[in-house]
Amino acid sequence: WNTTTSTSITVTTLIPGVTYFIWVRTNCGSTQALPVQISSYHPYPPCNAPPSIVASNISMHAARIDWGANANDSTYGYAVNIQSANPFNGGTITNAHFVELTNLTANTTYYIHMRTHCGYSNYSTWYLDSFNTTNTCVLPVTPHVDSFFADKAYISWHKRLGAMNYEYVLNNTLAAPTTNGYPVLDTIAVPANLYSGTKYYVHLRARCDSNNAGVW
Repeated sequence: WNTTTSTSITVTTLIPGVTYFIWVRTNCGSTQALPVQISSYHPYPPCNAPPSIVASNISMHAARIDWGANANDSTYGYAVNIQSANPFNGGTITNAHFVELTNLTANTTYYIHMRTHCGYSNYSTWYLDSFNTTNTCVLPVTPHVDSFFADKAYISWHKRLGAMNYEYVLNNTLAAPTTNGYPVLDTIAVPANLYSGTKYYVHLRARCDSNNAGVW
């Protein structure tokens, strides 16, 4: 038995979802009163679904999903598929607040199923949202000439989610090319053997797959 002169106690490190039993009796010195049993259910803390889900950078085969944080959150479970019904299992578990999806099918409606895990067996309800992949390759990229020398130049651009690779054409014409460009997997190109004092135009586009490319 623990003793106290107070009429209340504070108990910590309790496990949510468990009923605890407390026995209390009066200590009268050489004698004690019979103990009284008190039961107390320690409830789970509130566990709410993510407050917001935003789909961005949507293209033919990719998308980025972001969601907000919740009080009492531990991890998140998500599933992305073409069914609006809630998943049978917990989905993919993550402690991040975003996911980048790839290998999606073009011109398709995808459903985002998301729930919060607040520790132990405490889960929120499933939150449902959706987005549509595009049916054309819409991945604009802008080239930047970082530096240039007498016979070569360093050109870079930002990586685009959903791009299989990139193509560039370097010529002396402002008009968009009518043929395919030079394929590049990285986000940098270093064309060489240039003529000093000559004006060049850099044409760049992203390719979503072998049959679809963005505009120059």
